[in-house]
Amino acid sequence: MTDVHRCVVIVGGGFAGTTAAIRLLASAAPPLRILLVEPRLEVGRGLAYATPEAEHYVNGPAKAFSIFPERPTHFADWLAAHDGRWGWHRPAGTAPDLAFVPRWLFGTYVRATLEATLARTRRGIHFEHILDTVTDLEATATGLQIRLANAPELAADHVILALGAPQSRPAIDGIDALAEHPAWIADPWNIDRYAVLRGAGRVAIIGAGLTALDAVVSAERQGFRGEYVMVSRHGLGVHERHDVTAEESPFSDGPLPTTALGLHRAVVARLRRLRADGGDWQRLVLAVRQHVPALWDAAPQAEKARFLRHLRRFWDVSLHRAPPPSAALRDRLLAEGRLRILGGRVNALAARNDGGLDATIVPRGRGASWVLPAQAVVNATGPDLDWRRNAPPLVENLLRRGLAVPGPLGIGLGAAATGALIGADGITSCRLSAIGPALRGGRWESTTLPEIAVSAAALAERLSRSAQPAASAA
Repeated sequence: MTDVHRCVVIVGGGFAGTTAAIRLLASAAPPLRILLVEPRLEVGRGLAYATPEAEHYVNGPAKAFSIFPERPTHFADWLAAHDGRWGWHRPAGTAPDLAFVPRWLFGTYVRATLEATLARTRRGIHFEHILDTVTDLEATATGLQIRLANAPELAADHVILALGAPQSRPAIDGIDALAEHPAWIADPWNIDRYAVLRGAGRVAIIGAGLTALDAVVSAERQGFRGEYVMVSRHGLGVHERHDVTAEESPFSDGPLPTTALGLHRAVVARLRRLRADGGDWQRLVLAVRQHVPALWDAAPQAEKARFLRHLRRFWDVSLHRAPPPSAALRDRLLAEGRLRILGGRVNALAARNDGGLDATIVPRGRGASWVLPAQAVVNATGPDLDWRRNAPPLVENLLRRGLAVPGPLGIGLGAAATGALIGADGITSCRLSAIGPALRGGRWESTTLPEIAVSAAALAERLSRSAQPAASAA
């Protein structure tokens, strides 16, 4: 009976963990206990959907973000049924499935779906939110022993790691001395820190992606009316998301490429044809995306490394596009001369006598470094791919105990295609699984809402199926 999951502990209560709980509640057979360990008061939000800013939007229309892949209109239908309930109304003339919603509202949808699922849960299935943090985990003869920061230990038959990716910490000289400096905003989601930006001046933002745009939104709402300077290694900003259908696959004329160069050539060739026909390049993104798991799985490690060095930046800015309201703000600031995007990196930070910071910029190419004085500097570099750096104590302990290994190229954790973790002995665990960012090394795209929703459904089915023999025997 070692494969029976009578108690499942989910570590992390963001979108991934809560969606996994929803799918388990709906499909598992009793008896079952589901314990979701999350330090935030509200599950279903995590970091991404806990923001209170009304103008931090989900970066796609409602039709793209259902919790249930088999019910693609679920979120849009929920929006239509609850329009205006929490003070948000979709724009006039916009169909529910095409609406771009605030992130907090999507978090409300996740919570509401959990509550609705709990109301329909069969007898013998128990769910509990434990307000705490998992710090360590140890295998025993009969299961897993879980240590919490502030409560007694838990025993579980299976643990699902639904951990958000570690926040990237830029390698910048002088950063350690600025940990408590009010002008250094290390956490771009800490809305209270933007209070220092009222009035005019200059804000330097490290990064130019979606997180950087959200930082601009937060600064504007705090009354900042000065200049923004975004600094990213390649000077690439984000594009506005268009509502398009997929282009014909760029790989329809032959087998999938297994090298970064082959991938680049195939995509560029199809892009040229698309442009010649007057088509929208974003159609090509959808065409490539459906092949990402197979492309990543087939590529040798050396080619994956080449992709990360040379092509990743183009894929990221193509896939992760801006919602129209955020793009409109960006375009207005560019037109007003209040926003610049520079190619380069911030090499050093130093405190100024006026309370601001001096950022030393090393430009892309061979130009000489120069100093940019700023009222504040925001870290908008996003998540860290390499989980060997800045990992939370739980991940450090899993690696130390050999219950987990770093994923390919150090990205996330090593896991089988099912999401089951692989230990230092090379054996696939029957008790430890992961979902979301932890799987990126093996899948590449495992962090977006559609991929997580599919993974949650498959994971719940796997755990429910393995528990069926004991349930029927009982």
